[in-house]
Amino acid sequence: MNQPATSSSQMTQSDDPLSQLTESACAVDGERFADAVVAADTRLRRLLGRLTGQSADLDDLLQETYLNAWKGIATFRCESSMTTWLTRIAVNVARNWLRRRRPQGSLTLD
Repeated sequence: MNQPATSSSQMTQSDDPLSQLTESACAVDGERFADAVVAADTRLRRLLGRLTGQSADLDDLLQETYLNAWKGIATFRCESSMTTWLTRIAVNVARNWLRRRRPQGSLTLD
């Protein structure tokens, strides 16, 4: 008999590529990291867009998020999902970007 198709909302955690990464005892190599990037891209793009007001720098911020994640992959402790970890990195990247754009106090020439 044919099994009914499973909708995306019924997807189990083990069907989610990011969950599979987390379940693989944190043995994240380049290929697995690339899979995580593909799986999280839309979610992180939306998040960064909301946090920065749909900045023209969105692609750069996303790239910085992935670069920071790759540099820190050894620090991923499997205490949370890969999605949570990438989201936290994206929030930190957005915060830093907003701080850099904040106007500095003006100096007066007396």
